[in-house]
Amino acid sequence: MVDVVEHLKNVSDELKGITKFMNKDSKLVISHVESKWEPILTLFEIMQLKIDEGPHLRVSNKELIGIAKKLNLKLVDKTSTSLLISISTLVFKKKDNL
Repeated sequence: MVDVVEHLKNVSDELKGITKFMNKDSKLVISHVESKWEPILTLFEIMQLKIDEGPHLRVSNKELIGIAKKLNLKLVDKTSTSLLISISTLVFKKKDNL
């Protein structure tokens, strides 16, 4: 899921649906702009320096990891890249005991 999670109405429900199709070798990769950047991105849209994408529900890494944990997923990799803004990439797998 690349830059999609912030467009979901209910992140938990959508991720729950995805986990139904995962097996022990599957990886769920979520790349997203961190929530702290929402005010700046909104300003860029107002200034027409960025395409207006409509409303966003920015979710923090902490929130995503918490949702994943409730869905029996474990975090296996986490990276952050900063150019102008921070982009996080989280990689999850199903827990071994399932």
